[in-house]
Amino acid sequence: MDSESYFGDKELKYVPIGTLVQIKTVDFTHAPVYQIGIVVESNKENTETLFPSVMVYNLETKKTSRQFLGSLKVISKVDG
Repeated sequence: MDSESYFGDKELKYVPIGTLVQIKTVDFTHAPVYQIGIVVESNKENTETLFPSVMVYNLETKKTSRQFLGSLKVISKVDG
């Protein structure tokens, strides 16, 4: 598994399209929920903002949503 992860030592700066990620969803009334997704849109300019984000297709809910890089953990990265 890739060493780049949420709450890890190394911050995600850029996630290329096609990267398989684990999405961490936090609801303060319940335990965190972990789901798997694929990055479908990644913009280098967007990753330089205060809250960098990418569009992720969630394989479990079958929906696309914007996810902050802090809530993602890289499972498998494509070259790019």
